[in-house]
Amino acid sequence: MGGCQYKKVLEEIAPHECQGRYCFYKIFFGLVKFDQRALAQIKCMEMYKWEINQQYAEDIGWDRAVETWIKEGWAQKYADVYSDELTVHEIYCKIFPDKCKSEDHYG
Repeated sequence: MGGCQYKKVLEEIAPHECQGRYCFYKIFFGLVKFDQRALAQIKCMEMYKWEINQQYAEDIGWDRAVETWIKEGWAQKYADVYSDELTVHEIYCKIFPDKCKSEDHYG
């Protein structure tokens, strides 16, 4: 993936408050250099974790979120729908269409 494409994905996955400023997400993922597919899946898992946290009214933690992501088949679904041409939001909505009826859900 070229530098411009990687930067585009970083901009998409960074929280809104990070746009155009110093941001831990951008620094970390800029140094670690995950591929585009891995970056997008990490963000989808974060969005999923947020949904589960809301359901249980507590933070379930990353270990449990990742375990559930895999056990429930969402990792396989992610692999089935992933495309470099899709945004993270579009990928998430293909995995969970019932959670993406609102145009502004997840940005």
